[in-house]
Amino acid sequence: AVSANSVEFGAIGTNSTSTAAIRVSNTGTVPLAISNATVTGDNASAFSLTGEARRALPTVRPGETRSVAVAFTPAETRLYSATLSLETNNTDPASFAVDLSGTGVESDLVPTTSTVAAGNVSVGTAETRTLTLRNNGGAEVTIIAVDIVGSDGSQFRIGNSSITPLTVDSGGEQNVSVVFEPTTHGEATANLRVTTRVGTNSSVTLTGTGRAPELYLPAE
Repeated sequence: AVSANSVEFGAIGTNSTSTAAIRVSNTGTVPLAISNATVTGDNASAFSLTGEARRALPTVRPGETRSVAVAFTPAETRLYSATLSLETNNTDPASFAVDLSGTGVESDLVPTTSTVAAGNVSVGTAETRTLTLRNNGGAEVTIIAVDIVGSDGSQFRIGNSSITPLTVDSGGEQNVSVVFEPTTHGEATANLRVTTRVGTNSSVTLTGTGRAPELYLPAE
C-alpha cells in the first residue's frame, strides 16, 4: 500500500526543488518488489525520482515500509500536474498511482544547488552540509524564516538557526548550514524552505541515509 493517493507540493520558487517521500508498506508475507516507476502527463518533466529511488527501486520486506522520493522543480510560474505509477509484483493491485501537483512562483532568492546530500551517516551521529542562497534580483530580499518540512524533517536541523531575519543585497549570498542526525536506518528526505518578507518561497531538497546494523532472518 502507498501512504497517499496524491501529493501537493504547494507553491515553490522557480528553479527551486521540493521533495516528497511516498511511503510503500508491505502487509503481506512475501517481499514486495517495485519493478518500475514512471511519471506521466503533460507536465511530467517537472517531476522526477530522486534519492535512492533514482538509482534503484526498493524491495519492501514483509512488515517493512520504504520510501520512494519524488522531486518537483518548476521552471515557470504556473500550475503543474502529473501522475506517478509504481508497478510491483503484487497481484491485487499490481500497480499504484499517485497524483502529483504543484505551483511554480516567482522568486529572486535562488539556491545554488537543488539538493543537499548528507550521504551515509551512522545512526546517533551527525553530518553537516552548507548550501548557498543567491539574490538574483535587482533589489534586496529579506529572509524572515528558514525551516525544514517533510515527513523526515525531524532528522534534519538548521545549524545556524539564528540567521533570521536577515537581508540579502542584490547579487549577494547567504550560507545556511544543515545538520543530518539520523534516528533510524534507511533513506530520509525533507525540504529546507526559505520564506521572504514578500511571501515567496525557495526550497532545497535534503537527503541522507541512516546506517545501523540490520538483522534479517528469511522466512523458512
